[in-house]
This record gives sequence, structure tokens and C-alpha cells, in this order.
Amino acid sequence: MAQAAKAYTGPGNVLVCWEHGQLAAIAAAIGVEKYAEKTGLTGKVKYPDDRFDLIWTVREPYVEVKSVVSEAVPGLDDEHVNQK
Repeated sequence: MAQAAKAYTGPGNVLVCWEHGQLAAIAAAIGVEKYAEKTGLTGKVKYPDDRFDLIWTVREPYVEVKSVVSEAVPGLDDEHVNQK
């Protein structure tokens, strides 16, 4: 998956949707090493085990998660909607 995302040369962005337990490994394989300071998150990049609603944005040069936002879908992880 990471190789295919990195090899993409067309217009626009690449959207990676995967089982949440594998997203950190995919991000690492792309080259992501950390969270951007503005996310308020630190430490090893890890998708939380108890979340299913988060979107990570990673921009070139693909070394950090630039933003972490919730989809804010009613009924899905309602207790986390106002959290990162």
C-alpha cells in the first residue's frame, strides 16, 4: 500500500483507508516519523485503538502528520467528537 501511494504521480491526492490498526505501519512505510507540533500530539505516531473516526493529513515531504481531525459522524465515537 505504501509503495503504491508513494509511486502515485497523477494530479490530486492519495486517500488511504485501511483497518485502523494498520494505519500507523502504513504511515511509517510512507516515511511519517512524527506529528506536527500544531496537532498537540507527541510521541510515536499511532492510531488510537478506541477510535474509528480520525483523519490524518500528511503532506509532502511525508514525514509528519500535519493534522488529526474527527469526521464528527453522529453515533460514531460520540464521546470523542470534541477531542483530537
